[in-house]
Amino acid sequence: MVGGRSEEAARASLGTTYTRLTSALPEDKRNSAPATRARFEYQDECIVSLILDHLRDDLEGVLVEHSTDVVLIPKHDKPELISIKHREPHHASDAGWTWSSLAKDSVLADLYSAWEHADRRASVAFVSNAGLSGPSKILWEACRGSETAKEQASTRLGKSLKIDKVDAQDFIADLHIPQHPLPRRNEITDVGVRKMEAYLVGSGRKPWYAEACYLAVLARVARAGIELPESRTATPRHLGATVKACVQAEDLRKFNARYIAADEVRELISEEYARKQADAAPLVVGSGTIEIRPLAAYDPIADLGVHLPTRRTDWKDLPRYVPRSVDTELDEALSRGGFVVIEGNSAAGKSRTGYEGLRRNAEVLGWKAVVVPSSGQALRDLLTSGHDFSNSIVWLDDLEQFMGKGGVDAGLVRSLCAHRSAAVLATMRSHAKAALYTSARSDPTARKTLAIATVLRVERNLDRSERMRAALLREDPRIADALDRAGEAGFAEYIAAGPSAVERWLSGKHGGNEVGAALVSAAVDFRRAGYLAPVPGDWLRATYGHYVDPRLRRRVRAEDVDAAFVWATEEVEGASSCLEPYGEEDRYRVFDYLVDYAQQQSAGGEQDPTERKFFSEVSDVPDIIWHELQDRISLDDPQFMSCVSVASVSSHPGLAYFFKQGKEAGRIKKRYLESPDRLLNFAQACLSVRMCIACQCAVLGVDLLRLVRAMIESVKSFHGSVTGLPDSSQIISLDALESLIEDELGGAFKEALDECAIADLRVVGEAFTSEGRLESAEIWRIYLSDRENGSGGQLLLFEE
Repeated sequence: MVGGRSEEAARASLGTTYTRLTSALPEDKRNSAPATRARFEYQDECIVSLILDHLRDDLEGVLVEHSTDVVLIPKHDKPELISIKHREPHHASDAGWTWSSLAKDSVLADLYSAWEHADRRASVAFVSNAGLSGPSKILWEACRGSETAKEQASTRLGKSLKIDKVDAQDFIADLHIPQHPLPRRNEITDVGVRKMEAYLVGSGRKPWYAEACYLAVLARVARAGIELPESRTATPRHLGATVKACVQAEDLRKFNARYIAADEVRELISEEYARKQADAAPLVVGSGTIEIRPLAAYDPIADLGVHLPTRRTDWKDLPRYVPRSVDTELDEALSRGGFVVIEGNSAAGKSRTGYEGLRRNAEVLGWKAVVVPSSGQALRDLLTSGHDFSNSIVWLDDLEQFMGKGGVDAGLVRSLCAHRSAAVLATMRSHAKAALYTSARSDPTARKTLAIATVLRVERNLDRSERMRAALLREDPRIADALDRAGEAGFAEYIAAGPSAVERWLSGKHGGNEVGAALVSAAVDFRRAGYLAPVPGDWLRATYGHYVDPRLRRRVRAEDVDAAFVWATEEVEGASSCLEPYGEEDRYRVFDYLVDYAQQQSAGGEQDPTERKFFSEVSDVPDIIWHELQDRISLDDPQFMSCVSVASVSSHPGLAYFFKQGKEAGRIKKRYLESPDRLLNFAQACLSVRMCIACQCAVLGVDLLRLVRAMIESVKSFHGSVTGLPDSSQIISLDALESLIEDELGGAFKEALDECAIADLRVVGEAFTSEGRLESAEIWRIYLSDRENGSGGQLLLFEE
């Protein structure tokens, strides 16, 4: 905003304020700081911090490097002359300020001189990163009002400054020494950015662009100390005849150059915030939205999936990050580029660990943008559109939600990371990862995608070194509570209110709010039954009764259920709620920590499920959930095949029979699965829930030959694409064909292939090769070679 409208307008209106408040302020002619400002970045940051402390009060403006390091000018009180001192630890064995060091650096002498030259019409303050030490502490006690300390301090100060005791007492009455020292050099920026976050939130904005706004104000303060503009429109008349120190035009020019109006700072922040906000508009692609912004423009909670933390009175922001032992490995993995996955239990701190990794490495590794897609397919569509991912990192929180259905797979990841300085960072729940491997033979895509990733694990509990680092942050009561309850829950889980959510759910069951807890239980069981999307409210209202005592169920009124929804969606400890309302629709997403807890309890408390345990995890899903799904879910619901898959390994396989009988009875028309698009959707659904496509075709009466031909026709258009990359339908077709190769049983798939033209099949083999699916390409080549040689062709299973 150099020479901008706001700056000039601010100077044009300074007359009254300067006349009233600064007429007696002297200029320190010995002050050489303006010529050496490049060495005083720390002081600039301290000034910004002081401005932010008072920007929401009655601050009129500040003068930089005038009477003292900075002068705070309020609207309705006298100015405050502030001396800022940074004391390095090597100054002495005691880095604090003693009477001797105060005298050696002329701290109090210079402040007293400035106070005298201001005709004692200003208050004074001494701020430093080091506190008072030894006998000099009485000076701070005197500033705090201790009469005994005032007597002692005035006597000592009078001798030190060679002034009488009464003058020393008057000076101490105007002296302010803060209780807490300033941050050190390596901390001042973080503290300043946090203050900017608080200012933005307090003024009704989001804290997303706090760092950019802070740097903009910092640059303005630096200019005030070093830049003297060539010309100004101001004249002495603008200040009034009583300004003693600035009667000459040259003095006025310096005065104006060093003055920053509070309104100018507020407008500067508003303009920088608006500029960053305009640059962060989401990009809409065919299948969803993509956020492409600098990291500073993201809210880690709203945008990146970091759990809302437990709040305690004034501690409402994210807690200070406790460095995890995995951080070093994460930094090394990110520096190499490629695909990095952070694995751990729900609410173990995966997203926060990843976010802090982004913060540490964004500037070092040259990432100009963080790409956050709404779905895997949206990310694929963005890549297919030709978007340049150079100097970008893709963030995929809860990776399993982006896999399958034409979304994230090994080929897509390789294509993304082929761009210059590009990488992909994802998080994944251990339970979700284990579930992907439960029926791995029918889901080669997930296995092969994770095989090319560097997988790092965030442990549920802090190790020894992490606990030591956390102990240094005990001033945050949330961190202290989590440390003290380490035996009850994981550190990050406690802060994210996971255990508190479980406790609320269980206490609700036992009388706290039985109807609300029943709604949560129903939502958990719908999720366990395969319905992974937010659950319709009507389904919860229809099933909650199973979870409450029959005597209570007969007395529940409609308004009681409404109140129960309010209870279930209330934040726990100010953090995640048991149920989260989804969009404008009457749908609810259940807190995944509760789902993990229920699955672990059902599987005997095991942390990582096995294939054998997987079946037991759904054995206690009540009948009413399965019956409700069968009655209410529609064929067009994207979760239909997922629910069918889970039902097939439960004691309630009725949903699969429902589909088959509906088809046989004519309720589901034959043409339902004859169109190529619907056939590909069918294959996509099977892949998403790790079902054997050939078996499902046999069970449900789907024409496998028609499905295979639809997939081959989709793949044939692969080489005709403009970018040379497969689109969503083509990648689904390749996934499904690859899955059929692995799961080929009874010859049904081979019989279907035998009906297809060799030329068409050769295109599929070329597509496998170009996508790096070399094992499938080799099996395909052997089949085609045998068929061309008249031996009929064989499909060989992958060796496990």
